[in-house]
Amino acid sequence: MRLLLVGLLVLLMGCSAGERSLAPEENKVLYPGAPIVSIKKTKLEDGRLFFRIEAQELVPYDIEVRVEGTRDGDRRINESIEMRAGRSVVGTDISLGQNDTTVTLWIELWHGIGDAPYNVGSPSRLTVAYDAPVQVVRTTSDVMNDQLLEVYFNKPPQGLSVEGASEHTVLDTKVVITGRSCRGNIILMWAGGRENLFYDNCPPPPPPSGAGGGDVLQIDVDYPAEEEAIIEAFTLHAEAIGTKDANQFMAYWLRSESEDVFVAWDFWAGAFEKHLGWKAIKKAWEGIFRLREGKMTVEIESVAINATGRKASLRGSYKWAVNGKLVALMVKDRQEGWKIQQVDYTNKKFGGQVDELENPAYVNPPPEDD
Repeated sequence: MRLLLVGLLVLLMGCSAGERSLAPEENKVLYPGAPIVSIKKTKLEDGRLFFRIEAQELVPYDIEVRVEGTRDGDRRINESIEMRAGRSVVGTDISLGQNDTTVTLWIELWHGIGDAPYNVGSPSRLTVAYDAPVQVVRTTSDVMNDQLLEVYFNKPPQGLSVEGASEHTVLDTKVVITGRSCRGNIILMWAGGRENLFYDNCPPPPPPSGAGGGDVLQIDVDYPAEEEAIIEAFTLHAEAIGTKDANQFMAYWLRSESEDVFVAWDFWAGAFEKHLGWKAIKKAWEGIFRLREGKMTVEIESVAINATGRKASLRGSYKWAVNGKLVALMVKDRQEGWKIQQVDYTNKKFGGQVDELENPAYVNPPPEDD
């Protein structure tokens, strides 16, 4: 009888939703008969940590493996992966920040009975040292004093060279690039990295005065034609998602590792994720395909374009393995046409992520008069 009461007490404690400690005790089993599981590093590649979760034997029932942890001791990591009955290994990966140096993960096993899952153990912990590669994290532009671009890196670039500008100055993690043109391409190269930046600092032309006194420079933009091209590019990107072929869908993204290029979503168990830079976006899609897949369709509800016809923000809806609303920003490359720069598939559920145009020259459908 005493053993039965003790077992019942352990079960009730496992069902409790009380707070868990930040770093659980190693190899502690909370429920009799729970599998012994460990977490092991697989590899570090392109800013992502790949790891696997191994059980000592085939698990007897479906288990939710909750992966928690910290980056550099304070930023929380929360992921979830399912280990089906009869399996002993599952794998997944997480993205790492551009300034992370240490990542610590631990796992807890949860087994569900109806609507009352309970914790069956916190068996393993993993700490990984990470030296983030040099990456461009932000760019700013200004036409004052012939200054074209300020490029910010996450750490000082070694052996930096610049093509496409007359001068550049390296200031620790910032590079100031100067020249004469207000629009063009600049190629940055450093030890272990390369970045191709398209810049357009040219101010919009003044409106015609109608008062004579000489010709007024104008930029003619065929806004309906640009809108059609924007919708076509974004729609083709959605169709390419259905193929799961990164060579197809990533062709529609602006190829830059800047933090200004990103995708945001909550496709993984409702948790908000934001992946920065072309490579991270590619890896994020490839990772989410292990959880969700299928044909994607989009319906564009509104398009806004700036005065030079080189930036556009759009809103719409999508149907995929999950359905929802989206907000996006696109830019026009002189050679390759319209490219996706930012997409938020949560429709601002976690705050405004996309840099939508504030004073567009063209909006369709037109805004309603107040």
